[in-house]
Amino acid sequence: MNMHDAPGLIASSSALLEAILRNIPYTGSIIGAMFFIHLCNILLGRKLMYLGIIPRRPIGLIGIICAPWLHATFTHLLFNSLPLFVLMNAIYLISGPYSDLTFVLVSLQIIFWSGLFTWIFGRYALHIGSSGAVLGYMGYIIASWYFHQTVFMALLLIILLYYIGAILMGLFPQDEGVSWEGHVCGFFGGILTAGHSYHYISYPAWLDAVFSHASFYI
Repeated sequence: MNMHDAPGLIASSSALLEAILRNIPYTGSIIGAMFFIHLCNILLGRKLMYLGIIPRRPIGLIGIICAPWLHATFTHLLFNSLPLFVLMNAIYLISGPYSDLTFVLVSLQIIFWSGLFTWIFGRYALHIGSSGAVLGYMGYIIASWYFHQTVFMALLLIILLYYIGAILMGLFPQDEGVSWEGHVCGFFGGILTAGHSYHYISYPAWLDAVFSHASFYI
């Protein structure tokens, strides 16, 4: 990297910071909901853990939706929420004029593919946590850069890799208590989502109207 790249990096960093400040009511509420659910789980004696993904068991299918909201410990939640917050705002930043709608659809697809692949291929254990979504967002951004190789996308990816690139180490087996399968499934779920979103999708007018309403909050 040479000195000519510096202005672009500064501009990309500023754009990401502006996206974070602008979208705090949305992305911050999602992180807040996770902390609230974790508190409720503690008060309920951690009974909500049973809503996680249990591979190849019918009861574990509910975890496809519920698992990203559940965490084993406060530390587990904190380490996931920080990169999740940054990456959600990065998704907003690259989503264009349909940012709210695109963010929701991308998130739902990543959660679905990540959870489904984990249910099919994961070890027989209880899989919980939003790390699959974290790696899913990262995979989505990397694949989006591949499909749209603009200078801005490249600089944004460099910034993300510099600050939170260490999360990619979660793609490799380490601690037996960590669902690295969920990380890998989430990562490939993000790539699959980006490939599906490569061609322009014409959203229904009524759906676009709902997400563009001034009083709508995610």
